Amino acid sequence: MYLETTLSKHKKIIIAVIALVVLVAIFLLILFLSFGHKKKVESGSVNFSTSDSSITLTVPRSFEFKEANDDSFIMSLKSPNSLSGIYISKVEVSNIRDMSKYLEADKKTFTANFDNPYNVSDITETTIQGFQTFNYNFNYASGNYVDVYLIYKDSTFYVLDFDSHKSDLDLSSHISEIINSLKINEE
Repeated sequence: MYLETTLSKHKKIIIAVIALVVLVAIFLLILFLSFGHKKKVESGSVNFSTSDSSITLTVPRSFEFKEANDDSFIMSLKSPNSLSGIYISKVEVSNIRDMSKYLEADKKTFTANFDNPYNVSDITETTIQGFQTFNYNFNYASGNYVDVYLIYKDSTFYVLDFDSHKSDLDLSSHISEIINSLKINEE
């Protein structure tokens, strides 16, 4: 009887140890997978900022964006993979009497710079990082896509122009992700 009780206790201890080892293994596996996933996300994107660090954004690494020297913009990124570009300019404005007329004139002037613009959207208003933002988009040439965001902050427009060329690597499907990564820093 004593021998049966001792064997029974040893079986319970062995089962408890095995259960504990299995739980620790599961915990370590979950921990490993969660850290591995974070690493993939971080390595899947690249951060860029303007020379004065007033604007930073994150773009997918797959586009292989490179900074381009273009004095017309405070940031100019071009992708040799997709022929797409992201252009950011800063426009000081004051005494705008009619914001709607100003934006429509800007849109008309900007779209005129492209060959055969079509599907030109209306200007919509939204908010990005708490700032009043205006957006319009259009296609040009043979299906290329431009999405423009004008972020209004302290009598200044920060203009983000996403120029997405038709290719296997489509920037237009990543614009929301890039906009969500955008940070406008206090100067």
